[in-house]
Amino acid sequence: MYIEKTLPDKAVKFGARMIKLHQSLMKEHNEPVVSEQIIEDTMCIGIFIHEAQLRSHSEEVASILKSALDRAAAAEYWISLLFTSGYIGKVLLQSLTEDCKEIQQLIQNCIFAAEADETSLPVKLNKGN
Repeated sequence: MYIEKTLPDKAVKFGARMIKLHQSLMKEHNEPVVSEQIIEDTMCIGIFIHEAQLRSHSEEVASILKSALDRAAAAEYWISLLFTSGYIGKVLLQSLTEDCKEIQQLIQNCIFAAEADETSLPVKLNKGN
């Protein structure tokens, strides 16, 4: 099993939080630059995770998940920039950063599992099982 069963759900929930943040930034601050970038990176996390679930070889899964990890790192950067710029408070910074780091750790665990499997067996999806 390469994709931990909690990862897709956590990515969706994180994406939903970021959509709300994006809406708030646009409505309250009319801030399109960072909010557009963070929404793109956050949505890509979930998209890459979904795509990795559909792949049949461990090396493909690892490669795609590395892209998701890159986007998660970028999202974490944008979150810290929003705090530093005064757009979000410390409590929201901590909550979003915690969620983002948890997703990064889950992605890393999946990458390690995929890379450890040298046999390139088909991906074992764990959807609710």
